[in-house]
Amino acid sequence: MTHRSLTTRLKAICVASALCALALATPFTAQATTLSDNTAQASSDTLAATATSWLAASFMADADYSLATLEAVLSGTADSGASTLALYSSDASGLIPGSLLANFTAGTSSSGSLGFTLNDVDLLAGSSYWLVLSNATGSTNWSWTESSEGSGTGFNGLWANSDDAGDVWFTNSNLYPLQVAVTVVSAVPEPTSMLLWLGALPMLAWARTKSKEVNA
Repeated sequence: MTHRSLTTRLKAICVASALCALALATPFTAQATTLSDNTAQASSDTLAATATSWLAASFMADADYSLATLEAVLSGTADSGASTLALYSSDASGLIPGSLLANFTAGTSSSGSLGFTLNDVDLLAGSSYWLVLSNATGSTNWSWTESSEGSGTGFNGLWANSDDAGDVWFTNSNLYPLQVAVTVVSAVPEPTSMLLWLGALPMLAWARTKSKEVNA
């Protein structure tokens, strides 16, 4: 390899590395997607979640989400004790909760609503998930509506309940539609960051090719 060729390749690597560093330093934009929401419907009454009576609402992921934040706002109130909201996968039938994936952290709550947040969650496109509500020492009232309508890219109109702490589940499609809004917040790179990556990758590929040619 000539000194000139080596210098050219080193310059390309340096420029590519600088572009990569700038791309990594460029901030990401938080993009929120509403997966499921039926909270705009008129509430009819409530069902109580306790240590043995568990309530569940299903939603689907419209795309793959990696290390995203999942936010759930339930229409309802906690009478006593601490509410526990958990994320479950679907069983093989897709009609009832399957396996526990993670527990939410209780977030901001207001009159008539309960907020929960789950960070660093991975969702797979086309997969069904369940929000399961329970209360170990008290009860939490989850509002339901007579309407089975809802909105969002992952609204599927499925709800379920269990009288024995999740051992046996009963699916509800039109009976007691539990009211909840589910939002996923993912990080999306700024357009500038994408352009920097597009500029850096060809240079790195070229430098790698030249290196192989020299070592051949």
